[in-house]
Amino acid sequence: MSHNLPIAVGVDGSPMSLAAVRWAARAAAVHDTSLDLIAASQAPRTPVIDHVVPTSYFRAARERHEHELTQAMRFVEKEAPGVEVRQHFEQKSSRNALLTWAARCATVVVGAPGHGRVAGALTGSVAGTVAAHASCPVAVIREEGTETETDRITVGYDGSVISQRAVEAAADEAFARGSTLAIVSAWDSSTLALHGDEHLPAVDLIANRLGDVADSVKSQMPKLDVTTEVIDGDANDALTDLSQTSDLVVMGSRGRGGFAGLLLGSRVQHVLRTAHCPLLIVH
Repeated sequence: MSHNLPIAVGVDGSPMSLAAVRWAARAAAVHDTSLDLIAASQAPRTPVIDHVVPTSYFRAARERHEHELTQAMRFVEKEAPGVEVRQHFEQKSSRNALLTWAARCATVVVGAPGHGRVAGALTGSVAGTVAAHASCPVAVIREEGTETETDRITVGYDGSVISQRAVEAAADEAFARGSTLAIVSAWDSSTLALHGDEHLPAVDLIANRLGDVADSVKSQMPKLDVTTEVIDGDANDALTDLSQTSDLVVMGSRGRGGFAGLLLGSRVQHVLRTAHCPLLIVH
């Protein structure tokens, strides 16, 4: 992930959008890069073929989004006063606008509904669609995430190429923020017909592999504090639980064994719905 490129964030005036703007502003400050605020509005689909959407609709939409962008701009100036900020209004859907900007950004940041509203319908929403199709990493921010900073960045590793990329992105984030990088791997021994301590050799193998990954990170970033952990249990539940004590959870878009045509793995979809802190999805 190259932070020579800017960070882009979707703006629509909602509480979850402002949460995303706050996170994006701080991320831009941490990585010493600029920030693009993206508002978008698409003409409504009409049932009558010869019906023309009046220009007043577009004028009103633009005025509304200009107000939202100005509000977001002031928000950024308060959160990260030294960050260079640009405002953009796109006459297209929010999904398409953010996917277009993903090609020219280090990270795209989107807000997601809180757990008490329509979190169960996140897949298919703007956040879910952008997370699935963006060409750059996507940070998904809930409007009511953990407020207490833990100085811990957690990344899930399963040995796949994409999870290695997730480790690299997580190390970059942890180093920039002065946080601890926690590399975790989960497996569920209850699915195996084991007796006593028969599973321990497997745990040792996984732990040794995580140690190799940690050593590789440390060779590139000697001052970075790196920990490893092997969790015996469901990976979905493990990452959700760890999100309560992390500032950021980083995941690859698909894990080992995922269908090649599946843009977002089932594990990512689960954590998207249940995470308590921001989630960074790496493709």
